[in-house]
Amino acid sequence: MVSRRSWGLLSLVPAAMLLAGCGEGAGSASSALSCSSQASVDALKRHVISAADASESTNPQLDQLTSLLRYSSDQADTDLQPAFRNALAEVERVLAGGRLDGQKLAISASEFVDRGASEDSGKLCWARVDVGIASDSSAPVSRMITVLTDVFLWDREALNQRATVELFYTLTAGAAQAVTVSESDLSANAATAIRGIAQITQIAPTFVAPFEAAEQAKERRERELEAAQSRLADASLGEARLSNSRMDAELNATWERLTEPTRNSLQQQQRQWIRLRNARCAVEGQQYSADPTEIAIVESRCLARETANRINELRRYK
Repeated sequence: MVSRRSWGLLSLVPAAMLLAGCGEGAGSASSALSCSSQASVDALKRHVISAADASESTNPQLDQLTSLLRYSSDQADTDLQPAFRNALAEVERVLAGGRLDGQKLAISASEFVDRGASEDSGKLCWARVDVGIASDSSAPVSRMITVLTDVFLWDREALNQRATVELFYTLTAGAAQAVTVSESDLSANAATAIRGIAQITQIAPTFVAPFEAAEQAKERRERELEAAQSRLADASLGEARLSNSRMDAELNATWERLTEPTRNSLQQQQRQWIRLRNARCAVEGQQYSADPTEIAIVESRCLARETANRINELRRYK
């Protein structure tokens, strides 16, 4: 038979067990969280992007990009001005607070330190976070840097493309064990720097588009000019060769009108003159240009000129 005193002792056991169970539940919630687990790292990345997205500050150097687009629009050919104006409007929209695209960032965390449980059953952590540009966004950013350095003489390091921050933060497990970062000591300056990197990735394709269009238009005009110059050179060569042929025909006619004794006396001189003429004109063509067509033009004109002079000399003979 159990005494009343025994019943009192037994009634205390469930209460003690209940209290112990509550303590273990709080400890298990914290111990289930790991600073370095993939879910925790993903939560930290989301937190960094969210903090950057909430930042209201903008890198002053990014604001200069709008001035460059506006200036370039004023200087561009009429047919290219709409492309520059459209790019300007899109860049201004992104810088004015358009939502950031976190997929364009490469974010990694390392050197995790577990600092124990927080007061609200979360996990206190420390980590080093590196933020850069994702590989699939690096090409347009590289092209934008090239435009800024080649066209506007910027330093290649003028736009910050990487940021490293050391964070204290708290992990919590919410509904369905979803891990989130409830708070961190990410500074406003760090958030602004990360926001600037994200904005660079979003701005780059839009920024470079009108400059690439202008470069393509320039290359197209250069090809058209080269084609026109080639046609002009071909026409000039044809004219020079025709003139030389006419002079040769006139020289032969003038030679035939000379008396036979005169031709006999001048024959050796004429052969020497032909050799000297050909050599002189070949040298003149080589000295004028390295382009084969231009060489042929100059040489043909020289031959025609020298032949015309020889014709005048032969006409003095009876």
